[in-house]
Amino acid sequence: MIKASIFLCFISVCCNPAFAQRKPSPEQLKKGETLYISCIHCHGTTTGALADPLQRIRKVRTADYLYKMMQDPMKFAAENKTAKKVFEKRGLQMPSYDHLSSEELKAIFDYLDSLPYDRKNYTHRKRQSKRK
Repeated sequence: MIKASIFLCFISVCCNPAFAQRKPSPEQLKKGETLYISCIHCHGTTTGALADPLQRIRKVRTADYLYKMMQDPMKFAAENKTAKKVFEKRGLQMPSYDHLSSEELKAIFDYLDSLPYDRKNYTHRKRQSKRK
């Protein structure tokens, strides 16, 4: 009986529309495409040009990480060893995009994630567990 109650609570929370991931609207995708214009020269769309592509980056980086990286990349890299490695990898610096809101950044990533996905061009790697 207790297991059934826990299961029903779990289902009611997970099926709640507030928790469900919503598909971005066409307007959201267009907004993201427009905002991404200044990023495309370095990051490309589904493959990177000078810098890593950003498609599906939300699978390996948190929203907080991405927001801080976009707001003041060089300051964030000085404080975050993962961000520092990202810049050292390519030997590049990234300009600040502190004028973008978190909603605008979400639109950019929604747009990128809506593009056709090619696994062989996906360069982001999840942290690999240390082998014993």
